[in-house]
Amino acid sequence: MSYPGESIIKGGFLIFFTFFLWVSCASAIDVDWSKPTLIGRPPLPEIPTLLKKSNQMGMVILKTEINANGIVKGNEIIKSTTSEHVEKFLVEWVRDWQFFPRLDNGEVKGGFTVITIRFDFSRDTVEAPPPLTDPVQIPNAVAQALATSNVPEAARNADDTLNLTNKSSDMKSSEL
Repeated sequence: MSYPGESIIKGGFLIFFTFFLWVSCASAIDVDWSKPTLIGRPPLPEIPTLLKKSNQMGMVILKTEINANGIVKGNEIIKSTTSEHVEKFLVEWVRDWQFFPRLDNGEVKGGFTVITIRFDFSRDTVEAPPPLTDPVQIPNAVAQALATSNVPEAARNADDTLNLTNKSSDMKSSEL
């Protein structure tokens, strides 16, 4: 025996159940633990007036060394289409970025990553790789390494995930 509205209730339950399964499956993204992964970066510092007035545009490609705590240990300029002043400005910014360290056979290790930063000071824009913004299931070894370092802009959840907030990869210094 059925009653009025029964199919709507069953249909609503099916939609809710499907949504619940999708959310629970998509709640933590997969991370390639064999290489360092960007999880946080501070806002771009104010672009110095001299650089703004130069109206330069171009890119800088950095080889960045990450230690076992996910902290930038050093930067090497691989390629640059700009002046030494712009290179120094961007290297200083990248120095404060935070990464997940890489895992090698379950052991936390330092590593290297390549970062490409494009900029157009005539438009006041800088494009850089975005940090992770979705919750991530963190292996115990990585969680322990991160516990000894400062994770900027990250909220640690009880279920060993990080809730990261910076979603913008294209930034304008005036918006920061």
